Amino acid sequence: MLYFVDSANAEAVRRIAALYPIAGVTTNPTICARENRRDFAGMMRQLRQAAGEQALVFAQTMHREASGMVCDAQALRALVGEPFCVKVLATAQGIAAVRQLKQMGIDTAVTAVFTAQQALLAAQAGAGWVAPYVNKADDILGDGAHAVTLPPAFFEKLLCHPLTDLALAGFEADWHSVYGDASVQALAQE
Repeated sequence: MLYFVDSANAEAVRRIAALYPIAGVTTNPTICARENRRDFAGMMRQLRQAAGEQALVFAQTMHREASGMVCDAQALRALVGEPFCVKVLATAQGIAAVRQLKQMGIDTAVTAVFTAQQALLAAQAGAGWVAPYVNKADDILGDGAHAVTLPPAFFEKLLCHPLTDLALAGFEADWHSVYGDASVQALAQE
């Protein structure tokens, strides 16, 4: 399972990347607009830096025509650098763009997929990724998924469980009952 941070906030991405083994960052026009930054290029460069040079960065085209999508993809790849994947909509023009981009060696993700037919056509056109829109995290994390995109707040809840918190409290109480406030590092040096 690959995990991607679904955010255009570089600080949030940096925080998540420091804690979790993320594969990269996904954005779309709505996610970018939420940051309310006019400096799109600067924002995307900061995301690349925050995610890391080896992280896969997704950015979406804004054209409705395949030719414009291809031009957007080239510009976005030049801006973000590799590894990069361009997101295009699950439309006939998007599928046409996927076919062209595949020939150019630009990785694609078809997004806003709501039907199995859209997903199958995207895959047959050569999309490296298909992004079905699902409303429940359980569906996203269910059988068959090999990657998920999650907002930063969800990452912070991903490993939270009351029994984990209870186990931690027990470990700390047991440690303190024998070793007091001494740290593992201090005791390891004795």
